[in-house]
Amino acid sequence: MLGNQQELWVTALAAMKLRAVVIPATPLLGPADLRDRVDRGRVRHVIVRAQDTGKFDDVPGDYTRITVGGDAHGAWLPFDAVYGAGTDFRPTARPAPTTR
Repeated sequence: MLGNQQELWVTALAAMKLRAVVIPATPLLGPADLRDRVDRGRVRHVIVRAQDTGKFDDVPGDYTRITVGGDAHGAWLPFDAVYGAGTDFRPTARPAPTTR
């Protein structure tokens, strides 16, 4: 749940490398819409601007909470920690093929 900012594009590139599904969400969404997306999308991670973390106070679920900008507090992890990670990427498993 990011605006048009650097962290959005870093996240998009990482998701492509991981072949992860991304559920785009505008910062204009409220808690009810977020609950619906988290529940129906079986969300495992959220990346949110610091000023929008409060919208997730009433969004239940066992998902990783990552905040961009500002101080990470409580269950929120700082996005900036990604910049300390190595640049070499090696997937641990090959994705299973799917048929439609």
